[in-house]
Amino acid sequence: MKRHMGIVILVLLTLATLLALTVAYVVDQTRDIVLITTFGKVTKVVDGRAEGAAGLHWKWPYPIQRVVRLDSREHPLSTSTRQLQIGQKINITATLFCLWRIEDPEKLYRAIKDARDIDARLRGLLESEMANVLGNVDMDRMVNTDPKKMDLHQIDAEILRRVRARSLMDYGIGLSSVGGLKLLGLPQAVSKVVIENMNAEREEEITKYQADGQAAADAIKGRATAARDKILAFANRKAGEIRAQGEAKAAEAYQQFREDPEFAMFLRSLETLRAGLKQRTVLILDADMMPILRWLWEKPSMETFKKK
Repeated sequence: MKRHMGIVILVLLTLATLLALTVAYVVDQTRDIVLITTFGKVTKVVDGRAEGAAGLHWKWPYPIQRVVRLDSREHPLSTSTRQLQIGQKINITATLFCLWRIEDPEKLYRAIKDARDIDARLRGLLESEMANVLGNVDMDRMVNTDPKKMDLHQIDAEILRRVRARSLMDYGIGLSSVGGLKLLGLPQAVSKVVIENMNAEREEEITKYQADGQAAADAIKGRATAARDKILAFANRKAGEIRAQGEAKAAEAYQQFREDPEFAMFLRSLETLRAGLKQRTVLILDADMMPILRWLWEKPSMETFKKK
């Protein structure tokens, strides 16, 4: 009996562990939403994000009660690339992405038994509403040389509003954002027309900017010409005043020179010498006219002074 006691204890511990696993469950605060179903009907919802909800919980063993775990985190989802027709009957290819999370887990469980089907259901909603919204949108709201005419954010907001309302009502899933048309393609023929239209718009913008620039240049030239003419007129007037003052002074000086012509000629000669001697000048002097210059190479004779 003592020999089998260890085996009995081990079996009892194993049974106790299995029993504990069937009646206990742990809720993770970061990711778990736990539904407790009693005979297939949801009777309890434990959201790990709620205060005090995370940790160890108890339930009746299976098959009375069963644990269904859902992920409370935010999930990304992208649509497949689809060909759509927009408002101008132009075919394009586009795709969207969104971020979603569970808002009403009980409604989600009733609508979708298998959590793996959530992405397929939401992808269908996104593609449906994307087609509905883009069907009323013209091309210039998505592709335009003028950023002010592009409404991609408004288009995203409209798709988000529609999908959020349907997903919350049908599946208890809330969408936090819809990312805008991360792939936008056009058939080759349509691309050529769109590019030609864009080139025409750019040429129009270039012509407008050139005209504005020429007008600004003409205005600057006009102001510069007016300023130049004003300055020249002032300078000419000032020069005329100075010239008149000089002529008056000259007339006064000439009147004085008439009174003594020899003195006037002497002053004129001095002015001429002063002007000529400003630069390097060589003077040739005649010793016969100025005897004193002979002393530069002859000694003065004392006899000459004695005779005098």
